[in-house]
Amino acid sequence: MRYLTSALVSEGVTDDQFLPRLLARALTEICLTEFEDAVEVADVQPLRDRRGPCSIANVIGLVEQNPASFSLVPHRR
Repeated sequence: MRYLTSALVSEGVTDDQFLPRLLARALTEICLTEFEDAVEVADVQPLRDRRGPCSIANVIGLVEQNPASFSLVPHRR
């Protein structure tokens, strides 16, 4: 079994409330249909500077501050 951890870098609080559940369902479906091995999809964790939208440089910095914590980091712009 594989374990997929992911983070979402979003623009705001409403994105943080809505998108993680949507992305987790989509990732689960993709893993079920595209991979032969079982994949456990962890909850998508919002990861962003709470002061507002992040630049690409800020996204890279946030990911670098959390090394090995996530397999996948979608970024909504």
